[in-house]
Amino acid sequence: MTFHDLPKGSRDLPLTDPTIRADVVDLIVKLEDRRHGCLALLILDDEDRCAAPVVVTHMGTPTGDQVEQVCTGVLGHVDVPGLVMAIGRPGGPRTTDEDRGCHQAVLDFCRDHGVRLLGSYVTTDDDHVVELPIAQRLAS
Repeated sequence: MTFHDLPKGSRDLPLTDPTIRADVVDLIVKLEDRRHGCLALLILDDEDRCAAPVVVTHMGTPTGDQVEQVCTGVLGHVDVPGLVMAIGRPGGPRTTDEDRGCHQAVLDFCRDHGVRLLGSYVTTDDDHVVELPIAQRLAS
């Protein structure tokens, strides 16, 4: 499925289904933003619906330090029940050290602030959306 196949009323669906979640990420992270590098944070409500997407563009290749700064600056002082994070970058879908650093930064932020992280994604300008393994939550 792609974001073109999202069901009607998908705005009201919780992002607990991994296929729908990936399709929503694909919809929110535009191709142009992937080419220039970006960070997308999908702020979720108590029922895991996307309450607000935040996209920071023209970042180059996002780093863990940038993810930490954006999460702290945008989300550090508000109550956020849940979150989906996606980085957009040029290149292929193979996970890089920078991708893993971004993933670890959002895991650390969520742990430290009591935020449920539903998923972390890498989106690329060759039209891939790759979910990073949830097992990385255990990495320190």
